[in-house]
Amino acid sequence: AIDDPRSFAGNRDVVGQLVTPPMGAETLGAAAAGRGNHDMAIPATGDDGSANPYLPSSGVAVGEDLRQGSYLQPQPLAQIWADDFWGEPMASANSHKSYRPLTVLSFRLSYTLWSAVLPSGGLGAAAQRAYHAENVALHALVSVLLLAAVRRVSPRQPRTVGLGAAALFACHAVHCEAVANVTGRAELLAAVFFLVAFLVYPVYSSSTAEARLLASVIFGVLAMLAKEPGVVVFGLNFLVDAAAIFEQHQRQQQKATAGAFPLSIRQAAYTLCVRSLLVACMGGGALGWRLALNNGQSPRFSNGANPAALTAPDSTTRWLTHAHVWVQSYGMLVCPQRLSVDWGHGSIPLIGSWGDERNLMTAGGFLVACVVVRWSAHHMPLTLTTAWISVLVLPYLPASNLFFPVGFVIAERVMYLPSAGFCILAALLCLGTAETQAQGGVHTVSNSSAQRQATQQTSASASATWWRRAAFVCLVALNMFRALARNEDWRNCRSLWLSSFKAVPTNEFLPLGLGECILEQYTPQGSSTDDDLARRAVVISEAIGAYRSSLRINPSYGMAAVALAKLLHVEKQYVEEEHVLRSTLSFAG
Repeated sequence: AIDDPRSFAGNRDVVGQLVTPPMGAETLGAAAAGRGNHDMAIPATGDDGSANPYLPSSGVAVGEDLRQGSYLQPQPLAQIWADDFWGEPMASANSHKSYRPLTVLSFRLSYTLWSAVLPSGGLGAAAQRAYHAENVALHALVSVLLLAAVRRVSPRQPRTVGLGAAALFACHAVHCEAVANVTGRAELLAAVFFLVAFLVYPVYSSSTAEARLLASVIFGVLAMLAKEPGVVVFGLNFLVDAAAIFEQHQRQQQKATAGAFPLSIRQAAYTLCVRSLLVACMGGGALGWRLALNNGQSPRFSNGANPAALTAPDSTTRWLTHAHVWVQSYGMLVCPQRLSVDWGHGSIPLIGSWGDERNLMTAGGFLVACVVVRWSAHHMPLTLTTAWISVLVLPYLPASNLFFPVGFVIAERVMYLPSAGFCILAALLCLGTAETQAQGGVHTVSNSSAQRQATQQTSASASATWWRRAAFVCLVALNMFRALARNEDWRNCRSLWLSSFKAVPTNEFLPLGLGECILEQYTPQGSSTDDDLARRAVVISEAIGAYRSSLRINPSYGMAAVALAKLLHVEKQYVEEEHVLRSTLSFAG
């Protein structure tokens, strides 16, 4: 993938702090020389995925050989718990405030393991393949856990529902970023702990089940320490537990005396309150501790990272744009055709009025959501409906800008957990069977009417089963082929930035990243041969073209102007260099 081993090479908590001998020194001793892998080249990217000429912590330039005697000194493990995801202390005002120590620890373990096992070390080509193999294995584990979770909340549904949901989840194209990008391990680990916390939680139990409850809280906290949205598993557990009790009450209501509340239901409801109180105390304490780590500070983002949240002139523009972004994010689950590594800057222009035609798309998305929820409420048990809606919505809430601004507009990786809810819904629509009336749910009818409806539904179901299954097979196949194509985009940085720019041609940041990638991939041969000079000319021409594309989209984009001016300076085109900088300054005012 494009980020190898850039994803974590800049985090000193993973690779260690670079120690370099003074200029002119021989070596730092046998041990230091043994650690000094002088032919190791460490590429890097910035936090937003853009090419960055230096690692933020280690200070090693892209493609630079470590000086003889240099070595990477391991950081204390305790430091992992004090730093953010990128190796910056959480107390620092420059911290990204992304606290994911379990994910960083997994990188540390992987790096240590492959450094000891592989001759090329922990940042070599073989190790890079190993990191991706670990991500694929975690994704497979999440798919299996999703199968178990679906079967738990839908015991009366055909087994194909769980299998179908897991199969669709395993090959959904929107997961390429989370699996192909090594830093996507945060999503994968959070999903593992999230689903385990749900599976061990004692849903609808007449006893408090302290051991299982404690285990669920522990796994929920672990999910939060892998990535922050994992904490919403506590809300999922409560909602599904409450729905299960209410559903059981509806089933037993006719058996109870008039106005009486069955003893078992009262006991279960009381136990639910006790469990919820315990979870609120333990989980709330962990969440409070996590928030305290921010030291009262908020992360700082560039205005282009999330224009609606950071630069919208009024609340109408902000919320109309946010609503449209929500629909677009969930639309990627239905049709993952337009995928991009970045959706900031000009990707989605702000919606400044109610008359904007994109509001029709927003309204249509909310209407479809209401129709689907109503269908599920009428044809599926309450517990199952609550489960897929909660998984679809809750993990997305931290990224929705409802509570605080985030540093992106749309991100495929953020949809990793919510996509599980979509996969459950798709499997129910295509492979599930209606349960509510047959099981004595909320909607009740007379016996004769129920028999007639059951006969009609059986006949209709038999005739419709084949096309529903065919539709689901087509959905899985289309996602499989799209995932294969998207994985090819992730083979190298050039194909990734280029495909993203084609998908979102209004984002000025994407051609900038493409230009930096083109330059980064160029390696001089060491001699000024005609072939090397010709190749250098082609590389610089392509990079200049990419930077000009960025400025055509946004003439005031300073980063692209500076990058272009530097190249023009190298090419001794001083007049053009001055013109570019003056033009950018005039647009910027």
